[in-house]
Amino acid sequence: MPPPQVECPDVDVKMSVGSIYTSFKDRRERSRTTPAVLSSAWASSDGRCCMVFVNFTNSAVDTLVRADMDNYGFESRDKIDMIDYPDRKRRTVLEAHQLETKLSLSPRSIVAYEFSPEAD
Repeated sequence: MPPPQVECPDVDVKMSVGSIYTSFKDRRERSRTTPAVLSSAWASSDGRCCMVFVNFTNSAVDTLVRADMDNYGFESRDKIDMIDYPDRKRRTVLEAHQLETKLSLSPRSIVAYEFSPEAD
């Protein structure tokens, strides 16, 4: 599944470059620019979808998340329950199939949303 879009600041990340056979002293350091919040999406066989957002930085990050729910296996006639973790409380029901929400992520935190077709 495609990850949802996140609009947030970019950060420079230093990483070590080398294979498992490279000795520690021969490793090189490289810098790369990446969004401060990483996202992914996962589907289950029963029609549910989970989106995960990770702030791996040492600072709080505000981000805007956008997703077209048709890309995640929901049909345009479905109403969609959105449950946030860790509370497992229903946060909202989507009818427009366009998810757009603001997230404030604490330093080194994870937020997950579960989506499922609303039970009739």
